Amino acid sequence: MTEAFTVKSDAPDWIKDHTARYLESNGEDGHLWDPSERGGSGVVPTLLLVTMGRRSGDAITLPLIYG
Repeated sequence: MTEAFTVKSDAPDWIKDHTARYLESNGEDGHLWDPSERGGSGVVPTLLLVTMGRRSGDAITLPLIYG
């Protein structure tokens, strides 16, 4: 089912890597993300949010930090 998830080609590499890890592990690796690689601290929970472009109709997948 991962073919339904697409990341914009111009997305930052960390978003592409995070999304790939999340999908390849079925959420076991990637659900908890360590933002220290991007200058943050602590571990934060994430989910993958799929949105549909209003004009393009394209499905875009992005990690969303919550909690």
